[in-house]
Amino acid sequence: MHQLPIHSVTRIICIVSVCTSIVSACGGHQAGGNVSDAASSAGAAPVALKAEGANPSSPAATAPEPSTTMSTPTAHAARRLHLASLLLAGSYTSPAAMVETPKLCTTGSEIYPKQWTWGSAFGNQARAATPADNLTPKIEQVRNGKVIATYTSFASNPATCSEQIYNGGSQIPTASSVNNPSSANPAPYAAQGCGPFGNVSHVDLFRLWQAGDTFLVYPAVYTGSINNIFIGPEPDYYLDPVTHIPANITIQGLTQNGIRPVQLDVPSAGDWASAQAPVYIWNGGIAGQSAANITFTNIDIALDTNFGYAPKAGIYSNGSSNLTLDQMRIHGFELNGAPYGANGIFATGNDTGIFTLKQIELFDNGGAEGPAHNIYVNTSLTDPNYTVHMVNSWSHDAYYGHTFKSRAQINILEGNYFQGGVPQGGTFSQAENYLVDISNGGVLQMRSNILIKNASGPNSNGASVTYDPEGLATDESPVPRTYSVDIENNTFVAFSSTYDGTNPLWPFFFWNEVAPGTPGFQVPVLPTSNAPSAYVVPTVVVAKNAFVGYCPQTYPSYTFMNYRGDVALTEAFGELNLDFSFSNPWYSTYRVLGGTPAYAHAAQNGLTRKNSTFVDRRSIVVTNMIGAEDN
Repeated sequence: MHQLPIHSVTRIICIVSVCTSIVSACGGHQAGGNVSDAASSAGAAPVALKAEGANPSSPAATAPEPSTTMSTPTAHAARRLHLASLLLAGSYTSPAAMVETPKLCTTGSEIYPKQWTWGSAFGNQARAATPADNLTPKIEQVRNGKVIATYTSFASNPATCSEQIYNGGSQIPTASSVNNPSSANPAPYAAQGCGPFGNVSHVDLFRLWQAGDTFLVYPAVYTGSINNIFIGPEPDYYLDPVTHIPANITIQGLTQNGIRPVQLDVPSAGDWASAQAPVYIWNGGIAGQSAANITFTNIDIALDTNFGYAPKAGIYSNGSSNLTLDQMRIHGFELNGAPYGANGIFATGNDTGIFTLKQIELFDNGGAEGPAHNIYVNTSLTDPNYTVHMVNSWSHDAYYGHTFKSRAQINILEGNYFQGGVPQGGTFSQAENYLVDISNGGVLQMRSNILIKNASGPNSNGASVTYDPEGLATDESPVPRTYSVDIENNTFVAFSSTYDGTNPLWPFFFWNEVAPGTPGFQVPVLPTSNAPSAYVVPTVVVAKNAFVGYCPQTYPSYTFMNYRGDVALTEAFGELNLDFSFSNPWYSTYRVLGGTPAYAHAAQNGLTRKNSTFVDRRSIVVTNMIGAEDN
């Protein structure tokens, strides 16, 4: 029998095999004490688990095959219920993984399987419009349930919209008093080629929106200098001394015939706003005010690969509060002057509230300048509870930077698919660095995520999740933060033993390379204007996570890489389905997480994989699966 890898601690209280009608205690793997009440009441005999023996006739350097038996959801559920296992505490390595790990990591008699992507070939979300679709841009402004204006672009056409300002009002009289604001009746302005979200000098001089407006964007390609989107303070009329901060505005893409709109970035329109990003949200630099409750939904933001250029990001948020991005693809900004690139999403320290990302797909963003990432969120300079909540999203194929980087005070990541990869070739000599980088600590909650690493190339990195790796390496923040870690029910998969041919892949990196529960574990507290730098031992819960493909580390300075937390499961590639669920699932009674969103694949219109909870035959013990859940 093969020995457990180093990271598979044998502090197992009880492992229980659960069939459809019985619960059996695995007496051979108890750490001590009586079998569980659930097992003993079932009247089942103890069952010892055996390691699977190596096959001496297996050819060298063969790749372990993932399970392909997930033919239908019904069959998958039936197979899952036929034999499940219960892990109450400690860590456990499946017999198949005991055999596979030394072959992958030591002898080399097996090679890693080729990385696959779940859902890329059969996604069913609406696709983005293309020029070949020959669709006409159309934007309807809805107020109080009625369409009040129809536009042909997001920004204004200077050939027509400017004349009403500078030719003596020959086409439309300029609103000249607060009793006749432009936003009260935007239809005549829209008819002359003005747009609701422009910021071109001498053109977009007053607002056409009011709080509560919804803009329905029809499927088409929105491109050119008149389609950069600026959401920021504007006056009601020309030379109005008062500017109004946008609030409660929704930009909603419509899907028709399976096609949704795309905003295709091109060179700057000559205005300072679109020079920041094709979508720029700003509070005007007015202290204490924010562009509040702005929502984008069902629209893609992309870089025109022929000549597009965005200096900082695809979406740049600089003073928003409670910004929501829903059902969007944001991609291509790595091509922004490669190898330098730009962020897919960038949020500055002027943001507050809850930044929500739901069913967002981020890819092909990042670069060496900055560096840039698929998403980069900064510390809020005013809100001690500033929160980034990313759910049911897919971040993949970042270049040079991370698939998710945040300095925010609170980070909640639920049901996401963080997919690393290998270098794309050419200019892009490496793939991503970290998957999830919580640069300065704070509150981190990760549940039901799938995290994939591979040989990302030289000058990249091997960790999937980092917590406070930069310590005090940033400017001081004027507001304090709480420090805690809760990482539960996630699945970590390594498709290589190293990221660069030498240095290993591993799941967790904490500040100063010290794992929780070991002497010296602490993190530096980000200094504030009122408190000097100090250190704190954060509350840490790392439990019920599943791991595939990682190699145990024996080199003394690398032993922190073996940290897996509590109730940790290591399984083999042969037990891993193509949707990154397990054909041999394990469950735990370690606290059931109420209210955790179901995993919903961003590329498959919210498709979930399975129901991961079950109840024993007495309908008493409700347990949940180890690894990424979908319940």
